[in-house]
Amino acid sequence: MFKLQLLSKSISILKKYWKEIIGIVGGIILFPFLLIILFTAVNSIPLIDDKTLELYEEVAEDVGRDKTFIDYRELIGIDAVRYNQDFSKANRNNITKLANMFLKQEKETITKDLTNYKTISNQVHKDIDYRDVIILDSVLYGEELNVDNKKHIKKLAKKFVKKDIKYIEKDGKTEKVEVITIRSLNTVLKLEGKSINNIPAKFKDKSKISTKMKETVILYEKKSIEEVCKELGFTNEETERAKFYANEGLSMLVGDGVIQEFTGSQSEFINEILPGALENYKKYKVYPSVAIAQAILESGWGKSGLAKKANNLFGIKAYNWNGAYVEMITTEYKLGIPYKTTAKFRKYSSFSESVIDHGKFLSENSRYSKHGVFTAKNYSEQAHAIKKAGYATDPNYPNMLINIIKSYDLAQYDNPTFSLDNPLNGVQYLDGGAKLPYYMQTDKKWSNRPYGSSTIGVAGCGPTSLAMVVSGLTNKNVTPVDVANWSYRNGFFINGVGSSWSLMTEGAKHYGLKVEQLSKNNPSRIVSELSKGNPIIVSMGRGNFTRNGHIMVLRGIKNGKVLVSDPASKTRSGKLWDLSLIISQSSKKSNSPFWVYKK
Repeated sequence: MFKLQLLSKSISILKKYWKEIIGIVGGIILFPFLLIILFTAVNSIPLIDDKTLELYEEVAEDVGRDKTFIDYRELIGIDAVRYNQDFSKANRNNITKLANMFLKQEKETITKDLTNYKTISNQVHKDIDYRDVIILDSVLYGEELNVDNKKHIKKLAKKFVKKDIKYIEKDGKTEKVEVITIRSLNTVLKLEGKSINNIPAKFKDKSKISTKMKETVILYEKKSIEEVCKELGFTNEETERAKFYANEGLSMLVGDGVIQEFTGSQSEFINEILPGALENYKKYKVYPSVAIAQAILESGWGKSGLAKKANNLFGIKAYNWNGAYVEMITTEYKLGIPYKTTAKFRKYSSFSESVIDHGKFLSENSRYSKHGVFTAKNYSEQAHAIKKAGYATDPNYPNMLINIIKSYDLAQYDNPTFSLDNPLNGVQYLDGGAKLPYYMQTDKKWSNRPYGSSTIGVAGCGPTSLAMVVSGLTNKNVTPVDVANWSYRNGFFINGVGSSWSLMTEGAKHYGLKVEQLSKNNPSRIVSELSKGNPIIVSMGRGNFTRNGHIMVLRGIKNGKVLVSDPASKTRSGKLWDLSLIISQSSKKSNSPFWVYKK
């Protein structure tokens, strides 16, 4: 009886929920096939070589120069979709056209009041043409005139005055008389080492200069990736894919989580401002990551018009400021609505001075203390506190800072133990190194060969690095394929991660090598082993070499720098690197992410 009741109840449930049950069962059956399809799609993505990456970076920088900051990663993300991941179709012309699509161009007419030039010139001498003073100012100090700096204008006007002493006979006496003549504009320009050829085009026709001058300027803003995708006719799904590739999915395109290192100019920029940012943290408790992110965002890596004209990296305006300044057109927000206006900004002698003043500026304004800027527990809290205190009017300002900090791993500079002082003080460098073959995991010979559930090209940095070491020390031809196959068969491949660290020790033993794990706290030992010709494999964390994790080889010492064999980049392998940088960016999962190998 009970069985009949149970059967009846089961039939009733089936009748009521048959659609849902079929869906669940179908999903279970189809799930493995969907995984296969996804895996195939991911692993069919050809990797971008260093040359192509550099091309995207160059074009983004060239198109955005003096206009706005263009993110090369967004260009790559879009092309990954529109070219179906076939980057052989990408060339400079196509990339340039795409980069230009990110530029939003607006014309704005502004009126400048130049009355001070006329008033002060007349005070110095009634015969001075104030228009000549304006032209002289534009030639000597740029087209952004210092219209409100009366002392500056007076100094310029006096350059037109020539004083001579003459002696005349009057009533049988000799009298000394001061004779004043007014120099021509051409004469003054010559005295200043300039000529009429240096006069800006808009001031060439003096008759058009007046105390109220209208000027049409072109302003540039960056379009969002969503806007550009829409113009290209992308579907919503294609747009999301482009955004994914431009951000976290970029690692899939470049292989094994490796990201492009900072460009030369970007590295120079960070190196220039980092000391000031660290010092400001000690003095004013402004996180270095926040200060650097602000500088990157607001100056476009030091390439904005304001940065070039005034060395002003943070857009600090000239309120309560007795120093030099410039006038610039800027975008402000009122009730969340953007509008254009002309504002005065502080002018500095260098980027370093700008960074130092940034911390001082925040500390001297009580509103920043009131909103918890200096008591923030991390960079995220501080970014939001700075916005609340009124530093920026853009409602999305904190999130933009946070994204930059995460993208470039700027939080590493917030670590209290981080120091620019040489952590390797006392370490002696002796040139030397191991003779190893160089293998790239993206080599066509094996990049598409399977490595567990992935490929050598995508996840094979570990086997490729070990293959270089084994081949060099044993004089045997051991390829990344050989090591990858052995690694997978013996359980050293981890799905979703890549190679287990155990591969570095057990793999060495398998190929007859001695291996020892080294601590990052013992740089002298690392240098000593490299100098003796003993190669070291290192697991790297986020930084110049990787976004998510990467394994590479240290093969020697030259001129106090480390020689690297990076299986994902010939470019990085051709450079010399500071050991302090490698140690600071090595994996934080262990204090000993270094393995030294000997015969």
